[in-house]
Amino acid sequence: MRRFLALAMAVVLSLLPITPVKAATYHTYYVATNGNDSYPGTQTQPWKTITQAAKTAVAGDTVIITPGTYSESVAFQKSGTSSAPVTFQGQSAPVIVPATQTSTPMCLDSRNSCVRGTLKIDGNYVVLKNFEVVGPPSDPGDEAGISVNGSYNQVANNFIHNTYKEGVTVWDTSTYTRVLNNYITYAVVSGIKFDGSYHRIQGNTITHTVTRAPDGQAPASGTDPDGIRFFGAGSFVLDNVIKDIYVDESPQSDYPHSDCFQTWRDTTHITFEGNYCELENSSSSDSMVKFFMIERPTSSTVGDITIINNIFVSKSTSQLWTPIQVGNDSCSTSYPLSGITIANNTFVHPGNVAAFTAILIRCSSDILISNNSFYNFGNESSRYILQDKGNNVNVTISNNAVYSSTGEIPEDGPYPGDDIASIWMKNPLFVNVSGGDYHLQASSPLIDAGKNLEGIVDQDYAEVARPEGSGYDIGAYEFRRPIAISGNVGESGVTLTYYDGSTKKITSDASGNYSFMVPYKWSGTITPTRTYYTFFPQNLKFAGLITNQTSQDFTFEISSFADVPTTYWAWQQIENFYSAGITVGCGINPTIFCPNRSVTRAEMAVFVLRAKNGTSTPNPEATDIFSDVPVEGKEWMQPWIEQYYLEGITVGCNDEPISYCPEKQTTRAEMAVFILRAIHGIGYAPPDPTGIFDDVPVAGKEWMQPWIEEFFREGLTTGCTADSTKYCPEKPVTRAEMAVFIDRAFNN
Repeated sequence: MRRFLALAMAVVLSLLPITPVKAATYHTYYVATNGNDSYPGTQTQPWKTITQAAKTAVAGDTVIITPGTYSESVAFQKSGTSSAPVTFQGQSAPVIVPATQTSTPMCLDSRNSCVRGTLKIDGNYVVLKNFEVVGPPSDPGDEAGISVNGSYNQVANNFIHNTYKEGVTVWDTSTYTRVLNNYITYAVVSGIKFDGSYHRIQGNTITHTVTRAPDGQAPASGTDPDGIRFFGAGSFVLDNVIKDIYVDESPQSDYPHSDCFQTWRDTTHITFEGNYCELENSSSSDSMVKFFMIERPTSSTVGDITIINNIFVSKSTSQLWTPIQVGNDSCSTSYPLSGITIANNTFVHPGNVAAFTAILIRCSSDILISNNSFYNFGNESSRYILQDKGNNVNVTISNNAVYSSTGEIPEDGPYPGDDIASIWMKNPLFVNVSGGDYHLQASSPLIDAGKNLEGIVDQDYAEVARPEGSGYDIGAYEFRRPIAISGNVGESGVTLTYYDGSTKKITSDASGNYSFMVPYKWSGTITPTRTYYTFFPQNLKFAGLITNQTSQDFTFEISSFADVPTTYWAWQQIENFYSAGITVGCGINPTIFCPNRSVTRAEMAVFVLRAKNGTSTPNPEATDIFSDVPVEGKEWMQPWIEQYYLEGITVGCNDEPISYCPEKQTTRAEMAVFILRAIHGIGYAPPDPTGIFDDVPVAGKEWMQPWIEEFFREGLTTGCTADSTKYCPEKPVTRAEMAVFIDRAFNN
């Protein structure tokens, strides 16, 4: 629902006419405490006051206020446009630090761009963000910390405290205002008050509202310390947190009680969703805390108010009075409140004592109260929902879960629409009541026990889609069923690794199948591994899973060597090398090939002869040809090296005495000679060189060039660079390169 509402607001905005404008040059201006208002407002020559910026900046301009204290009250009277708002912003997001009730409001953190005064928007398309705003040294009159009087304005990400009136006020002439993600504490009367039409009040935190200004004076009207006061039409109040409002901090209150949300005059089509309201205990003997107070005098219209997916918590250790009040004592059926929906909310009174009535209804019509969870509300002398005065019309009460930790049954029991057998007086099995976690445990009786409210409630407090199971769950949270992921990897014994708070591993079964469970909205990666196997894809990635994932399959290829996966560039040639019996690798347990290790001249003799003649060990007629062969402990070399010599593939590495250098690395130049001689036989001489590679010939080693160029002409090499301009003749040849060259020479 919240996503739908936000989208609906965006659609409305997008349909508004935009006046075409010529391309304009927008400016970024700066304000600093060491600036001067006679300066041009650049970064190196900033203005001193925000007032000067407000006089100068126009549509499309941005004003950056650097950290420091600005003792001024500012009116922003110039307007932006839909495509080019005028923006005033602190240099960075404000640092939120604890505030206290004080008679001398002061800026709290030197890192903030702090206004010791008030900010007032009297234009359209104006953005105020990233400020710390604190009350001025003296009473500013009827001015909130930030007030808005215009259309399409935004107040976002500000830290507002110790004001003389509300933290933020949106006046009745305003439309399409966004009040987003502000932190408001120690405001007077209410953290936010809004009137007008089509606003979005979202993501704000409000704490410690009081009823007296810093100078101790009472406001002109209203003595309750409230969270949000709401009026007007067509607005959304979403994802706000209201808590830590103590009646004890307002001892001067005429009738001490606090409301998270309150209205008492013209108010229609307001939606409250995803809000968290927590009201604290008070030592006042007759104190009340209310989540909602909705009243209607004779001369006004109040109705079409939707309250869904909210969490209401009272920490009072005593019995509690009517947390939601719909209708006032003096109401009349001739001007009823109408169209009130209260659905899928969670009401919690954690103390081990049953509160009085949770919802009081008077003079109201067309009321829906459904799928709510009430924990410790209603007692033997109070119904959990009280229809006072018997003057309500068309009231639907159904599928509400009521539970008392004391076992005290509410007066007159359940309403006819409540499911007595399944949910009445059944422990809702929240995850942790004392810890404030009101998610449902897997065995909660509230799961799938709600009424279908499609079109009214489409997701839960955490924006999980409803319903997840066969029916709607009761309360603010839909039970997050674990997500099953399953598939096949084609082999048994494959290890699959994933992360769920810690690294987890599972093993495929005899048929190659695997399955496991992850939390709702899990994001992560599954990676299969097994020695000698290369899997395709290499892993599977998931983001925000909300449905089971089946047929998450992998295919694989098997490599003969653990260090040569099938994706390795020379994998096929190395496999050919192995299957032909030319090599068994360079290590066992696991079997490895060492593809990047250099090839010795002794190994080269073995590999070339096996490729040319087969895998049987030669028995040469002559022995002891080279002075450095055999090598003690490596006598296996001798027959291969001597046969290499007898077939005219090598003449050794030195003449006097004749030697072979068996453990010396084979260069790429030497390899070209060896392979060409093996192909063409004794007496072969390559054609004269023409000049192919930039790094050949090498001075003093001109003998290399004809062999290397013929090696290229016969298609046995493309060089050592992507553009085939270099050969790297003196670079040692690796075992992988050697496998490729020999495969090209003898298998093509």
